[in-house]
Amino acid sequence: GHVEVYFPNSSVPPITLQPAEQVTYSRKTKETKIYTRKDSSLYHIWAQEKLLLSNCELTEVIEKLGAWYNVTMTCTNTSPTPVYMTLTVRAEPLKEILQTLKSIAPIDYRFNNDTVYIEHKPNS
Repeated sequence: GHVEVYFPNSSVPPITLQPAEQVTYSRKTKETKIYTRKDSSLYHIWAQEKLLLSNCELTEVIEKLGAWYNVTMTCTNTSPTPVYMTLTVRAEPLKEILQTLKSIAPIDYRFNNDTVYIEHKPNS
């Protein structure tokens, strides 16, 4: 089957999603992105107000967190070796999640207006 997604009060046309696809929409930029899910069984928990990321590369984690919190998040540089992580996000504030990421991954972050900049910290 498929699902058609409408964006009321927006000039964004309806989007048809096929199985294993999901869409994110930025109210700020009015942009949509369609993603193909790697493991569809993990995403049903959105109805429980949880975001579950399983063995995702840090850049994907940042992208998903940006969509979850409806903020722009960007990496200013990347690690020479990919960093993978698994986490579940519930109703924690974004700053709390970022502090947790900072404690387990070699990153730092900063807020500038409505954007969160994530920077890889080289090993000292």
